[in-house]
Order: sequence, then structure tokens, then C-alpha cells
Amino acid sequence: MTKPFDTPIFVTRPNLPSLDELSAGLAEIWNNRWLTNRGPLLERFEARLAALFDLPHVSVMTNGTVALELGLQALKLTGEVITTPFTFAASVNAVVRTGLTPVFADIEPDHLTLDPARVEAAITPRTSAILAVHVFGHPCRVAALEAVAARNGLSVVYDAAHAFGVTVDGVPIGHFGDLSMFSFHATKPFHALEGGALTYRRADLRAVLERLANHGLGADGDVLEAGTNGKMTEVQALVGLLMLDRVAAIMERNKAIASIYRARLAALPGIDCLAPPAAGVKVNHAYAPVLVNPALAGIDRDGLYDALRQRNVFTRKYFYPAVSAMTAFRHLRAADPLEGANQAAARVLALPIYADLDDDDVHRICDMITAICRRQAA
Repeated sequence: MTKPFDTPIFVTRPNLPSLDELSAGLAEIWNNRWLTNRGPLLERFEARLAALFDLPHVSVMTNGTVALELGLQALKLTGEVITTPFTFAASVNAVVRTGLTPVFADIEPDHLTLDPARVEAAITPRTSAILAVHVFGHPCRVAALEAVAARNGLSVVYDAAHAFGVTVDGVPIGHFGDLSMFSFHATKPFHALEGGALTYRRADLRAVLERLANHGLGADGDVLEAGTNGKMTEVQALVGLLMLDRVAAIMERNKAIASIYRARLAALPGIDCLAPPAAGVKVNHAYAPVLVNPALAGIDRDGLYDALRQRNVFTRKYFYPAVSAMTAFRHLRAADPLEGANQAAARVLALPIYADLDDDDVHRICDMITAICRRQAA
């Protein structure tokens, strides 16, 4: 049996800029004495993101959840929003907190994203939008979802929290739908300590989103509609600017790690990586999920999670439980039995992946998984 790690290997580890670069940027902030409320670093950060996304409209905010809430509010949606149960709770929280009703539809097996056919079957006269989630850096079938939306007069919003740097046929993922939300949380390959952004094509949304992120205040101090404090600070923007210089190398390193997992685990029965990206899709390798089939692996997902934990390898049951099974959302209508989402929630295990994880350690984790499964099957 492979020897346990002496120090913990966690599922992720934040990528950081150098302290020298951070100190130089902090000196600029200190000299400006401009800490928040759309300072010069934030303006530079938004401009660089717009260039990266190849879009004229990017609104940066304090975090991804607030960005998603305000995006839904800005679209003035009503009634029901069809969404996935296989996501982090923030996706569904944003729907509920903007006064909308989530309706769950099932996912596809290859990349665990929302199934367009199940979405169309769930549409009612109360449906106003589709909220789809790009899962583990694999994009939804955007063309199919947007065809469903066009046939039925619906808005499309994408939770792209996992999808920074992803493209479809060379087009950055933020181009699709009415809005896309990106998360810049510290655990992401690209981050701003904390933060988020919305991308969109409608020019009129920019003023609305800036107002909503500043408590709904108009130019004369009157509150025009209920908003919140969604503003990003200058320190967050500074870290974001510094991380933009590193994100390509980080994603390339993650790709190499993901390739080791895929190659080493390919022949291990019951431990399955997700299907390769569809033709024309460039993923970001932000996550390294596997699906554990206990009938073939000799151990279920929870058992493998525990066995690795005993060896100082901390994986994540992600997403578990399915949002539709959580206490706050069990009462909500589901459009179908959600068999795919429930099976994924019981089988997916996210393995460690981050830029400074050594190849030797990745191979050692694979050795552990192999030994655990073979021991159980013996």
C-alpha cells in the first residue's frame, strides 16, 4: 500500500501573485487613497477582462453570487426559472433571493450539464428563463439551450463560475446567453481573492447593474430600485490584475495534471473521468472529477473519499447532495425524477488539482486509488 502523505494534499490550493508585485500595487492604492467605489484599478481590471472576453460589456462585482443575483434582477424576470440540481447552492440561492421560483430539470451524462430536452419538457406558461451551469469547466450545449429559449421566448443566463477561459469554437464562453456570471473566488484557477463578474451584450444593462450594485442609487441620491452593496474593492481588483498575468500558465499546468489522472485511471474499472470535451470546445481544467461506480470499483464514492482521507488526501464530494435534495429546496417542483443528477451527486469525487501540485504527487494519488480499489475487489 502506498505510504500516506506526511502533510495534507487538499483538493485545491490558491494560486498567488508574488509579494513584491502585491506590495507595489498596494503602494499605488495607498497613494491614491481610493479603496472602493469604482477606483482606477477596478477600471483597469474591467477593461482587461473585456479585452480577454472580447466583449464591450463586463461588470465586476464583490463576488459571483451577488453578481448572479443582480443579473437576474436586471433582466426583470418573473415566475419560474428552469435550472439544474447539479450545482453549488449559490446558483439556486440567487434565483430564490430575487423572488423567482427554481424548477429543476435533469442533466446529461457526459459533462453533467443541463439537458436541453429536459429543459424544454419543463417549460410552463410561468417560465421566464433558463439558468444553466457550465460544470467543472465543461460548457453546456449552448446552441441547443439557446434554440430551446428562442422557440419559447425565454431569457438564458449562464452560471460560468467554473468556466473562466473556456471557449466554444474559438468564442469565449461569456458571449453566450443574455448574461454570464463568473466567479473569482480564491479557490478558482483565476481569482481576485473574492469577486465576480457579469458579461452581456445589451449596452443598456451596464447602467442598471452599476446602480443595483450601489444600493440602487440614482445620480441625485434617490434610490430608484432596491439594490445592494455589490462593489469590488481596489485590493480585489489589484489581485485580479496580477492573476490575469498568470492564468494561462495555471490552466496549462492544470491541463498536465488532468492528463496524468486521465491516463493513469483509464484502465481502472469503476473510476471514470468525464468524457473528453466536445469538438471545438476548449476547457480550463479547473477541476479533476471522477465518477465512482461501486459495482466495478469494489468501493463506493464515500468509501474512496474516506480511504483517501486516511492517507492525507482530501478530495471533495462535489456537488453533494444535489441541490434539489437540500433542506431549503426539497419542496420545489422538479420536472422529472432527476435520476442523472442524483446518480452524479452520489458518484462524483473531485481529486486534487492546482498549479503547484507535483507530478510525483499526482502519480502517488493515482497509486493510492488503484491500490484501494484492487484491495476492495480482491
